[in-house]
Amino acid sequence: MKKATKEEVEAKLLLKKAKQLVSASDRMQAIALAPETDPAFAKEARRHDAADRATRTRLMNQYRSEADMERREFRSKRAQQANQRRITDESDARAYKNTLRHASNALQRQLNTDPILRSAKAEEQRRRAAPGRTATATASAPSSKGHSQEGDEVLRRARNLLKNAPV
Repeated sequence: MKKATKEEVEAKLLLKKAKQLVSASDRMQAIALAPETDPAFAKEARRHDAADRATRTRLMNQYRSEADMERREFRSKRAQQANQRRITDESDARAYKNTLRHASNALQRQLNTDPILRSAKAEEQRRRAAPGRTATATASAPSSKGHSQEGDEVLRRARNLLKNAPV
C-alpha cells in the first residue's frame, strides 16, 4: 500500500466537494422549478399560514369583543332611556293628579263660597225641614229666590260631582 500524497488527498477532497456541489445544484434546480417540494419552503409556508390564522383569530376576537361592547353600551343606553321615560311619565302623572286635585279643590271652594249656591242649599234644607210639604209639591213649586227647577238640577249635578270628585 502506497501512502497517498498530499496532492492526491487534496484532489480527492476537491472531487468530493465538486460532486456535492453538482448534487446540490441539481437539488437547487429542482427546488427552483418546484419550490413546494423544499422542506424549508414547506416549513416557511406552514409558519406563514399559522401566522395568518393567528392574525385572523386575533382580529375576529377583537371584532367580537368590540361588538359585545357596543351591544352592552346599546343596552345600557336603552335602559337609561327607559328609566328616564319612566321617571318622566311618573312625574307627568303626579303633575296631572296634582292639577286635577287643585282644580277639584278650587271647584269645591267655589261651590262652597258661591252665594247663590249657599242660598240654594239653605233653601233646600228649609224645604226638607218644612213638615207640611210633600216632595211633589216642592218639586213643582218654583223656589222663592227666583230659582227654577233647572237650577235645582244644576245643584244636584254639582253635588254629584262633589261626591264623586277625582282625587
